[in-house]
Amino acid sequence: MIFRYNWLYQGLAVLLGLVIYTKAHGQSAYNPNILPMGDKEPLMANTGTGGLASTGAVYYNPAALTMLEGTSFSLSGTAYLHYKFTANPIGTINGQDLKYEASGFQTVPTSIVMVKSYKDWKVAFSVLTPMDFRYEGLSSWTINGPDQALDVTFLQNYKENMLLVGLSAAKKINEQWSWGASLYYQGFSFSTFIEANTIVNNNPERLIQQSSRTTIRPKNIMIIAGIQHEGEKMNFGIKLTTPSIYLFGKGDYYNYNFSNINPDNITADEINLTGIKTKFKTPGEIRAGITYKPGVNWTIASDIGYSFKLNYDIYPDNEIEERESLRGNFRVSSGAEYLLSDRISLYSGGSYTPSLEKPGEGEKGVAFWAFFTGFKLKSKYFHTDLGLFYSIGNGEQPKAVGTGITKLRYRYLGAFLGTNYTF
Repeated sequence: MIFRYNWLYQGLAVLLGLVIYTKAHGQSAYNPNILPMGDKEPLMANTGTGGLASTGAVYYNPAALTMLEGTSFSLSGTAYLHYKFTANPIGTINGQDLKYEASGFQTVPTSIVMVKSYKDWKVAFSVLTPMDFRYEGLSSWTINGPDQALDVTFLQNYKENMLLVGLSAAKKINEQWSWGASLYYQGFSFSTFIEANTIVNNNPERLIQQSSRTTIRPKNIMIIAGIQHEGEKMNFGIKLTTPSIYLFGKGDYYNYNFSNINPDNITADEINLTGIKTKFKTPGEIRAGITYKPGVNWTIASDIGYSFKLNYDIYPDNEIEERESLRGNFRVSSGAEYLLSDRISLYSGGSYTPSLEKPGEGEKGVAFWAFFTGFKLKSKYFHTDLGLFYSIGNGEQPKAVGTGITKLRYRYLGAFLGTNYTF
């Protein structure tokens, strides 16, 4: 009987390996704009390369800092975020479809920006957290066979975040043109712990144990430069972001496998690497945008961006072979502002972000649609923003076990709040 079910156990090992590999964050690390970030920009679907007189210009186009007057301080963040990832089915074993789901809630601070005038310059200091995800997920399956069943338990603790800390400067070239740049320290942290146990339910002494722990902590520099033309009714801007410039990074990798399903062939192996060199890089991007005012009460903004392809080894010293390959792709977004009164403005917008990850055979990269809406309350010195957003991503990959396709779906839903003080 043991050898009769050997194919089933091998299938489980392949399945659990793929579940471990599946990234519940989707594309958030390479496309942070699927989540709200900035001051006024997230109310308009993270659009602002053309210039919106917002402190978010430090990221969207530093040249547009020249549109601000006086000294500004802004604080904005995602007040509440619910995210969910499903893979349906992750595999099919013995005619049984296995579904995988991970979900969680998170409060994510997104930006603190201070802008000040110095002679003919606008200078700024900013701390941005484009993404921060954590969850503890538990999945269990019972896989039935003709004579016995397997109980599978899968536990994953997951954490991933990015931090940008930088300085910006902008200056007018003449009455219409300006230029600016931002220099950012980029810190990335990824850690996950996974444990999978497979037990023969009529003989709990027979089992497969899998345990994996990964930690990656690279440090980079990122440069953003832009130009802007400010007209009477239309502004135009171009922003260029460099690929991450690697500084240094360390990480750990641990993997353990044990099986005594076949008592005549008990197997165990362990890999334990600590303090190894690790990398993470975001691709270079060029983005162009316009801001158009068709009337006194309306402002319409649109952006189109192109991310360049990028290839790098996550473990450059080749202790572990894991290479990230990103393809070049476009992102488009558009949003509108309507001035309801001198103190209230309404906003809405949407964006489309296709997958950057290079698809393999039978794969369809995850593409995201995101929708944003909200309003702004204004007083003499304060602006307060409140908005809602919903992002959904869909993709496909071959099943880990069995024939057919696994459908991937990512969903993010939340509210964001921001305040700006000008003096």
